[in-house]
Order: sequence, then structure tokens, then C-alpha cells
Amino acid sequence: AYLGGRFIYMSEAGIGATAFRCYYSDIGATAPKSTQFFSPDSATTRFKGLQVANGQLLLFTEDKTFLFSQTTSATTPYQWNRSATVNVGLLGAQCKTELRGSVVFVGRRSGEGYRVFLMGSGDAQPISTKAIDKKLNEELETTDQYSSRVFSYSDRGRDFVAVKIGSLCFSYDIDTHRWHERRSNSESDSVWRMQGF
Repeated sequence: AYLGGRFIYMSEAGIGATAFRCYYSDIGATAPKSTQFFSPDSATTRFKGLQVANGQLLLFTEDKTFLFSQTTSATTPYQWNRSATVNVGLLGAQCKTELRGSVVFVGRRSGEGYRVFLMGSGDAQPISTKAIDKKLNEELETTDQYSSRVFSYSDRGRDFVAVKIGSLCFSYDIDTHRWHERRSNSESDSVWRMQGF
């Protein structure tokens, strides 16, 4: 992620010296130093992804989402907002996107199946229907997180979020709050393959 002139790198390690740490670079630099890191002290599951939205940093784990704000300090440039911690985790690093100041992601609460959530300025709210939740969880039984992704796109002046899990692709119209399914005659996912981001 990139916020406040610094690059932020997330460690995916669950054990060892780098476990549960996010490293940041100096302003204007790209590589972090080993002594420049931060983390929420209540993280107990692996980090899954970083997302910048509305000038704040969201750090996703398997079971929670932590919010960090920028500070003016050179030694602690990001501060954890404890009261804004959300009890929803992320499926995988590619399973989130930012659109119009909100973050849409595939995640789950403890003890529940995966759903599509929208997080604006407060708590994460589920936006997927029960039928979509059922199909997503069935598909996730045979598909891993690395082939799943969430991204935004525009079509004829309308903004959509696409949730691509295995062979399924559901699109959400951000204005009408309606879902539809998109398919291709292609057997591959090349129609949605990213060239860069």
C-alpha cells in the first residue's frame, strides 16, 4: 500500500521474527528498514491484505479488520484506532477493492461463511444476498483464495464491483444496489485478467 508518501509492506508470516508486522519506508524511499514496523497488538491470525481508503489504512487479517490513521510523527507514522476494529476477516489479498471511498471485499465473521461486505466510515455491512452467499461458499470449496478476486469497473457510465470466485462472476451496481451474473463463452478467466493496477 502507499499512504502519506510511504510504502507499506505486510508480512504474511504467522510465526517468526516478522510475524504480524507491517513495515514502512521513509518518505520518498521504496524499501523499508527492518526497524520501521507497526502492528495491532491484538492480531492473532495471519495478515491477508492492505487497502487505503479515505486517507486511512485498513489492515485485514483472517478474522478482523484494523484501521490505522496517519500521524505527523516521523517515528510512528501510523496509529491504530482500537475502537474502529471490525470483526470481519478477508478471504485473500486480491479479494478487495476501493470504490467511491468505500471498500468492498469478500470476508467472513467468526463461525460464518464468506459474504460480500461493504465498509464505508463504520462497520462492515453485508451486501450480498443469501443466494449469492450460498453459491460463493459452494465455489470456495473447490477454489482457493489465490484464484479469487474483487475489482471495480465502469460500463456505460455506471460503476460496478465484480466478485470473481472460480467460474462465478457476480457484479454489483453501486448505485442501484442490485446484483447480476456475468459469463463468458471462454473457459478461461482471461476476459477479466488484469494487465496492471
